[in-house]
Amino acid sequence: MDLRLVSILTAAVWLAGCATPGPLQPSGPDLGLVVASVRFGRISRPFPDHYAQSLYLAPVSSGGEIDIDRPIASRLARERQVYFFNVPPGRYVVIGGSYVAHGLRYRIRFKPEHALQTAVTVKPGGISFAGVVLVSRNWQDWLAFTLNILRSAAVVLPPWRPLSAEVEASFRSVDRTSYTEIEALTAARRHLAGSLWLPVLGSRLESLGGPSPEIVSEGFWRKRSKPAQRAERFSWVDTLEWGPPRPIRGGLEWRQPKDKARVAVLYFKEAEAGVKPREEYLRELKTLGSPEDTHSLVEVRLSTLTAQSIRYTKYVYPQPYLTGSVSEVFVTETMVAPDAEGYYVLLYRALRKNFEKFYPEYRRFREQLRLEIQPPPEEPKAAKK
Repeated sequence: MDLRLVSILTAAVWLAGCATPGPLQPSGPDLGLVVASVRFGRISRPFPDHYAQSLYLAPVSSGGEIDIDRPIASRLARERQVYFFNVPPGRYVVIGGSYVAHGLRYRIRFKPEHALQTAVTVKPGGISFAGVVLVSRNWQDWLAFTLNILRSAAVVLPPWRPLSAEVEASFRSVDRTSYTEIEALTAARRHLAGSLWLPVLGSRLESLGGPSPEIVSEGFWRKRSKPAQRAERFSWVDTLEWGPPRPIRGGLEWRQPKDKARVAVLYFKEAEAGVKPREEYLRELKTLGSPEDTHSLVEVRLSTLTAQSIRYTKYVYPQPYLTGSVSEVFVTETMVAPDAEGYYVLLYRALRKNFEKFYPEYRRFREQLRLEIQPPPEEPKAAKK
């Protein structure tokens, strides 16, 4: 099987130059689009990361059998991702790929057990995201490391250099989070501009919560994208710059340096002890506040989820003073978004006199926030009689 796969991928390398310069239009209502990316980690510091410029899919049966005799080659590569156009409905896996560096094409093939981790289902007329696959070029021992170095250096050995070379690599992981998919599909909308795939992309992006937010840059002379930071259930970009967050029950809290405003992102599993069901939590939110508040929930979009939002006021009377004489007035905006296992809570709280002042900073932070959607638990299969 390995020899057949090597032969197929080697032949596909010769066809890689035949890829179309632009996107192919849909050729049938039942055919789909697949977006994928494979990152080749560097061998060592002098050798940079590379992203696949061509990939190959193969159908896979319900029993996990990969049909390598019917490979599908990607037809377009832009930036860090590749595209498969007009893919028939079914289940597919990535079986290998290649990238070009210094005039030499490097090939990689996945073992069947690793290829199955990239499985993606193509629905009629839909778009499917195969994820970002991370592989690392091996340095298993000195011999393997030296061979990889020599393969990388083959380009400087004309006239004996080959057109392509196979590299040893290890499969690491597949990133299919909603945050990563939104980034990939937002880029796809640029890459496929003017094509008839845009309505499909738009529908999928809308279901995920819209296009990715603005790119936040840092640095004075050399601007670079500010990296996202990750917690267990969400990721964020530190646009607040209020200092590191504090761990609190359910998540993290950010405090303005003079404690004039606070932002918190929380997650509660409904099955855990002491956690209120979401509906009960929402009912309690409607009872909070003062007579001037609306006590009503508004449907909003929070990251990739539909949330319920409410704003309420609280009067706090310091201990030495009588009720009604001196008070501090706080305004809180709370958003609650459901998940398969529980719910997310996003809080913004500030003194009423500072609420609007810090709200733009909070809104920008909220736009960069990405919640990780947990898939609903699978229903147990009925026992055969």
